[in-house]
Amino acid sequence: MCSQFWSLACVLYEMCCMKQAFTGSNFLSIVLKIVEGDTPSLPVRYSRELNTIMKSMLNKNPSLRPSAIEILKIPYIDKQLQHLMCRYSEMTLEDKNLNYQKEAAHIVNAMQKKIHLQTLQALSEVQKMTPRERMRLRKLQEADEKAQKLKKIVEQKYEENNKRMQELRSQNFQQLSMDVLHNMGGRENIRILAQLR
Repeated sequence: MCSQFWSLACVLYEMCCMKQAFTGSNFLSIVLKIVEGDTPSLPVRYSRELNTIMKSMLNKNPSLRPSAIEILKIPYIDKQLQHLMCRYSEMTLEDKNLNYQKEAAHIVNAMQKKIHLQTLQALSEVQKMTPRERMRLRKLQEADEKAQKLKKIVEQKYEENNKRMQELRSQNFQQLSMDVLHNMGGRENIRILAQLR
């Protein structure tokens, strides 16, 4: 449960700052920042109480992180929950729908900005690479594209072969049925001829 609150604090930080709480060039550097680095703080435009709550949830010692009950008992959180409950209980259904649409549009805009920033950041990282690193990256991307194309071709061929096998089984079954019927008819003819003699 403690790791879930740590993750929730990371999400809270990312929502407030539009960037990740811990970043690095690779997995190991991120882990080192989490374990040995300073706990990030929210910008000053957010309340000191919210920042304190987030920092307590990001505590490096899991046993010192607050529980769900403890978080809900914090006066700041309780006040915010009461405010939300009053706000939404007074709204009409139309108001709620309009508000949801505005909030959704705001979230979409924020995500588009974030994706754009991530693209620019990735482009910046590529530009910092040496020509050899860029060539290696290009080759990896080409290999990924080829692998995707090959996977698609294999899937198509597999489907075609399955379909062909089903058609052949169907044809063989029909031929076998005809042979059986023909053979049964031949036996019947022999029996009738034997009776006539």
